[in-house]
Amino acid sequence: MKTEKKSSGILRIRRPQAVPTHPGGTKRRVAKRPASKILRMSSSGGSVFKEIVKLNPDRPVRPAYSVIRRENSKLRSRKGREYPLGNLAHERTPFAELPQKTSSPKVPAFVRYAPGVEEVVQSSRMLAQATLKLSADVQFSVSTPTVTGKRLAQIQDVDTVSTDDYFPDLRVQERLIHRMAKRGFALAYRGMFTLTFSGSVQLIERELGIRLWLQVSDNVELAGGLRKPSGRGPRRRPEDLFFAPCRPEEEVSRVEGIDSIYFPSPLVWAAAVPVASSPPPVSYHSADSAAIRAALNVPEMAYKGEGVSVAVIDSGFWMHPFFQGRPNYCPTPTTRSPKPGDDPVGHGTAMAMNLFATAPDATLKGYRQTRAPDNAFEDAMKGNPHIVSCSWGVPTYIPLQILILRAISSGIIVLFAAGNGSPAWPGSMPEVISVGGVYVDKHNQRHASDMANGYTTPSGRAVPDICGLCGMKPEGIHIVAPTSPGSTFDKKFGGVSWPLFDETGTTDGWVGISGTSSATAQVAGVVALLIEKAQDVGKKLDQNAVKSILCASGQQVLFGKSAQGQLAGPKPSAASGSGLTDAAAALARV
Repeated sequence: MKTEKKSSGILRIRRPQAVPTHPGGTKRRVAKRPASKILRMSSSGGSVFKEIVKLNPDRPVRPAYSVIRRENSKLRSRKGREYPLGNLAHERTPFAELPQKTSSPKVPAFVRYAPGVEEVVQSSRMLAQATLKLSADVQFSVSTPTVTGKRLAQIQDVDTVSTDDYFPDLRVQERLIHRMAKRGFALAYRGMFTLTFSGSVQLIERELGIRLWLQVSDNVELAGGLRKPSGRGPRRRPEDLFFAPCRPEEEVSRVEGIDSIYFPSPLVWAAAVPVASSPPPVSYHSADSAAIRAALNVPEMAYKGEGVSVAVIDSGFWMHPFFQGRPNYCPTPTTRSPKPGDDPVGHGTAMAMNLFATAPDATLKGYRQTRAPDNAFEDAMKGNPHIVSCSWGVPTYIPLQILILRAISSGIIVLFAAGNGSPAWPGSMPEVISVGGVYVDKHNQRHASDMANGYTTPSGRAVPDICGLCGMKPEGIHIVAPTSPGSTFDKKFGGVSWPLFDETGTTDGWVGISGTSSATAQVAGVVALLIEKAQDVGKKLDQNAVKSILCASGQQVLFGKSAQGQLAGPKPSAASGSGLTDAAAALARV
């Protein structure tokens, strides 16, 4: 290595070309050169001088020049970077252990932020990367003119809905698909009532004339329709971000053939926020499958859900050892979700356990949720299930609403979680079976869960209809369920100690969970028992019949209050509706 000293006091170091044979090899050879000895002599601490040359396993290190200057016991590069002088500990340090400069991804300048969101995104490298990726692939659904002339966008203004009135004109749809393709959009899904397209933020704004804003899933409304983060809840995750217009008037497209356009928000799982084949021991009062059956009074008899298919739409369904030997656990691939066995969130896997707790022989068809929630729901409908169970909620989304009404009118029983702590849709739709939560203490006393929703909507709809087993505040950690190892729920709740953590590991594939999510899956299992018996005795149960049976047979809940502060009492109560599900009493009414 050659050194040259300029009159300005700048020391130029020329590094020779070298092919590294093993980590640290090049650095040790360079360290014996005169220039390194000079640096060693001027050392005063234990910090590492940052190596500029980076290893590339595909090609040798190239000759490089570094310009350094000693000032106040620091090495200063010409670009202004400062490095504390040390004793060249890198002579014995592998490359992988040295600090490497990482540049934060730059969010495109064209991104428009809802109030308060820019600070959230810019403070997190992970969220900035997610924004960059999301801005290149925004999905949205559109409705086209219908054969009857009725607008799908106005379905909420109609008291009695016949879904047949809202089928699209197929000729108009075909022309729109061709028109959108010419503009650069990709057709992501062709549904019964709507079309789902994808495109970049810039493409949408340029071709559709719609301004998009980056938002987070728990945005609260401000004056003028703008929204900002509520400030509640845990640290933001990439899946909390989405692009959508902030004002209703911005949702009008200028493309011929588009009647209405809808931008979906991320799903909110109704769990209280989760490998061995059996759960680990915990010190607190918890519930397993046997405790769930006991609380819901599931009889030990012939009816176990055999021959009944339940479509569960959720985050994914990992093949946990807990489900080994269950051919009726069926993660179902679709074109939009080809890998339903992946469950990075860990929510869906836990819901499967709750379903099998009450209906062990039912066939669970697991559909992994899509970004546009109506797509996964329609895929589930195409599988002709007897029941659809949904332990999540979204802001009101008309493409999903019309499909829920269609499913119910076609004879499918549809259940939705009532939600935990804030009003939830579709759990507040009058047509669905809305499931709340009841806590059963160690003395078998039933309490309205203070984390489960119990309220009346402005239109007079009482939420919930019926309840399943649920935990209590602060986190609802009550049911120890299988989950995907290292998933979001596994990491979030693993640790000590209860009630903030579940006393399981962060990567062990088990989670302490509950909420109206778990309750919904449990009640869906009870509905499977009712359908099995109805088939056995030659009856057919529809949505209204099932809802009436569950509500008439529910167990009284006389203690506690709901998340909204509504007091429990004789059923029906504002806190827990018609009480805790009683499977034996319900079967007796079929």
